[in-house]
Amino acid sequence: MVNEECEVTDIIDWELSAALPLGMGFARIHTLAGEIVSKKFHMPREFDDAERAFRQQVYDGVSTETRNIIDSNIDAVQTAVTIGTLMNAFQLDEGNIGPYNPVVVDALPKMLTYRIPLIRGSDPPYTE
Repeated sequence: MVNEECEVTDIIDWELSAALPLGMGFARIHTLAGEIVSKKFHMPREFDDAERAFRQQVYDGVSTETRNIIDSNIDAVQTAVTIGTLMNAFQLDEGNIGPYNPVVVDALPKMLTYRIPLIRGSDPPYTE
């Protein structure tokens, strides 16, 4: 979790979560740093700072070997985030699409334009 100064203050316990390729779980940034208000996804003013601080803490916390893998496969990490966004929107039940949250599905057109900081540089996280 990130505080008002965009510092990481808490870590979410992922013990019971399924293991995912690096990046797929990062799709949760939409709901961790973003907001759904009145059934619409909104990017608060602080989103970019919070998201960059979160990702930097993760990046700084991994081994040099893992950082090198990330740096040399950044497009794969972006693809994993995009796939994670889709997987967060739709649940699969024995190969079939199961229950889904219509608010998240309605937000997909915007969420799927998201680019991670290492790709977008100083551009906004989402394409308008």
